[in-house]
Amino acid sequence: MGPILYFYSIKKLQNSLLAEVGAILMGLLALLFFITIGYQLTLLVIKILSKLVSINYYRSLVITVEIAWLLVAVYYLFSSFQEGYRPPSVNSVRIAIPNFSYPNLKLVYLTDLHLGPLWKEKFTRHIAKEIKNIKPDILLLGGDVIELDPLFSPSLPLILQPFLEITAKIPSYMVLGNHEYYNNLLAIIDILPKYNIHLLKNEGLIIGTPPHAFNLLGVNDYSGVGLGEYAPNYKMAFRNRDPNLSTILLAHQPRCVADLEEKNKIDLILSGHTHNGQIFPFNLFVKLVQPYVVGLHKHFQNTQIYVSAGTGSWGPPIRFGSRNEITLIEIVSTK
Repeated sequence: MGPILYFYSIKKLQNSLLAEVGAILMGLLALLFFITIGYQLTLLVIKILSKLVSINYYRSLVITVEIAWLLVAVYYLFSSFQEGYRPPSVNSVRIAIPNFSYPNLKLVYLTDLHLGPLWKEKFTRHIAKEIKNIKPDILLLGGDVIELDPLFSPSLPLILQPFLEITAKIPSYMVLGNHEYYNNLLAIIDILPKYNIHLLKNEGLIIGTPPHAFNLLGVNDYSGVGLGEYAPNYKMAFRNRDPNLSTILLAHQPRCVADLEEKNKIDLILSGHTHNGQIFPFNLFVKLVQPYVVGLHKHFQNTQIYVSAGTGSWGPPIRFGSRNEITLIEIVSTK
């Protein structure tokens, strides 16, 4: 019932209240499912042990397990919704890159905001306030920014309005995530310039004035495979790169590393998509399809990748074992 109400409210009714009710129900179903699995597995282990060794107080042990799992369930449910509705906090990350050509670069990285049915203007006002306090050199958005169809969502301009306070003063660049493809891709692409957000579609540009500059590259998401110019194309993105400058690549999904080689000489990749699983134990399953789930990792000898846990959440407003983050990245040039 929850998933049906959530998707129908977004796609057909454009009703954010019903969408939020559906999302909450969807979250409850997911959490109760994992609690039930954990509880049943615990009982199974006790039952197996009771057959292997003599357990004199089997019934008392079962009651103890039931009480323990009831407490776990209360904590799991309460903490998941509390963390899910918590405004994103600033996560500061210092990254050392040898001979980075734009020393002491300070950037803000946002990804997976999923603006629309649940995350509205209060959410974006909070983000804009945090960014103004940070005063970064540049704002980068890693996709899955908009969760609504702009043609049928009169509330979207209000949601995006706070970003104008930032993008009017700070250069802002974005790549497509998979959810942009699900929500009227062309309409989303069309509105981005109104908010001073430059979309990088398999392209690159130079930020700064050489030699105090760097290459910023952006590729389309894998959801665009088979869609011509909206498919990911790394060759096109690398085409106008200055080989004498350091390079940052924006790619929505961490699995982009499979299409890169060490000779590409990418200094830093910024990705998202995973939400760090959003709720435990989903993060364990994410590892089956993405090489990196969250945090900073060294991929090649001179290539690092940072995977954000996401600024917002998708679907249910729940998080357990992960947090909504506004990522402040400070790049330190080392010898």
